[in-house]
Amino acid sequence: MILMLMAKKVPLVKDAKIMIQKFLQYIEQEHLLKSGEKVLLAVSGGKDSMVMVDLFMKANLSF
Repeated sequence: MILMLMAKKVPLVKDAKIMIQKFLQYIEQEHLLKSGEKVLLAVSGGKDSMVMVDLFMKANLSF
């Protein structure tokens, strides 16, 4: 079964924008993803998993 998560359309606050920028910078610096590459996310439903999904969605990364 595939779980589809729908993110609420909430405006980003300044701190959230900075967090996404740092997230993307880290991915780029460490060469973790190639352009257009998809990622399989394992989501447990805990806070850390939900933040990870939210970061991928708000950063427009494919998963």
